[in-house]
Amino acid sequence: MSDYSRRIVNGPRIVEVKRHPDGAEGRFDSELVELTPSRVVICFRLDRRWLDGPGSSPGQLHSYGVFWRRRPYNCYHIVHPDTGEELVSRFDVLRDVHFDADEVHFTDLYLDLRVDRWHERRVASWEDDDEVEEPSAPACSLPRTSRASPAPAPSSTAGTVASRPRCGDC
Repeated sequence: MSDYSRRIVNGPRIVEVKRHPDGAEGRFDSELVELTPSRVVICFRLDRRWLDGPGSSPGQLHSYGVFWRRRPYNCYHIVHPDTGEELVSRFDVLRDVHFDADEVHFTDLYLDLRVDRWHERRVASWEDDDEVEEPSAPACSLPRTSRASPAPAPSSTAGTVASRPRCGDC
């Protein structure tokens, strides 16, 4: 059980404000779990059909969002509300993260790495890579052999990665 899943008790409200580069914006009423100068943790009560698909039984999941001021990503840790069992973790590529006790604002750059728990294995896949626009900035300036690749998953959570996103020149 995750440490955060034991802490949810109808705490103070906070709004997650998700912007996209095209100007679209979504606002999600959430619960403030933890706020420090460098990090905020929120909980959004998510309809179970998000995970199980249409036609599944209704219910709720808890989606804990962790946002850092100085990191270009966040993490959503989605757990069963009663057991705290991890179901999915998702890492979103972000920019312009700002937060206070009332709101967390960020620009979602569409690309998400989703790690599903499938029995005792973890399976990683990229989401929304078809929506990622070609970069408008010049190509990477590092030599091709110097560019970083994603780190392999630790052996305890070994899975498969469906595809690897690449910038316009990688």
